[in-house]
Amino acid sequence: MSSNNFFDVIIGGGGLAGLVSAIELSRAGLKVALIEKKQYPFHRVCGEYVSNEVKPYLQRLGVNFNQLAPSTINSLRVSSLNGEFNLFSKLQMGGLV
Repeated sequence: MSSNNFFDVIIGGGGLAGLVSAIELSRAGLKVALIEKKQYPFHRVCGEYVSNEVKPYLQRLGVNFNQLAPSTINSLRVSSLNGEFNLFSKLQMGGLV
């Protein structure tokens, strides 16, 4: 654990990997700086779906899914703007929105 005014770790990017890394390193007692070029909140495609496989980790962080009551999803459908092209797939793990 650092006792100076500097950071033990500097993380570039506040995406999922950067945020999780910052949380875990901070919990381990390190002084962490996370640098993100955009201002939160901002639209991120990767942030619009959370796979059920990360649910236990989020619960360890204190996320209360009963209180949040997220919608669940179990399939993905992609279509063109005019609806002609369709791609459909079941999501094996499912997730939360």
